[in-house]
Amino acid sequence: MTLVKGPNGLIVDVAPSVASGLIGGGHVVAVEDSDADAQDYSTDGEETAADQEEQTEQQVEDSDEESPETSTEAQTKPGGNASKQVWYDYALAQGFAEEQLDGLKQNEIRALFDE
Repeated sequence: MTLVKGPNGLIVDVAPSVASGLIGGGHVVAVEDSDADAQDYSTDGEETAADQEEQTEQQVEDSDEESPETSTEAQTKPGGNASKQVWYDYALAQGFAEEQLDGLKQNEIRALFDE
């Protein structure tokens, strides 16, 4: 397992293959065991596993509160027979402006992604 430090300062132990992908993508930095032991915690100098778990739970709650646009970006392309509204929402999530989509039919919006 490899220790990595995320942008929020939380140090996590992950599999080496996961760590290399996260580090390569610039999402985390590698941490040595001695760095993890000497980490400066903001409260009384010690952070318990319960504190880390609470932080993780808070991060999950925060991510649930993201805007609809952010959460739909990971959306997969709708099926060809999906409703106009589904295609409209997908197009918005992919960066199209409402002005570009207003007045288009379902098959016209779908055609924007078939090119």
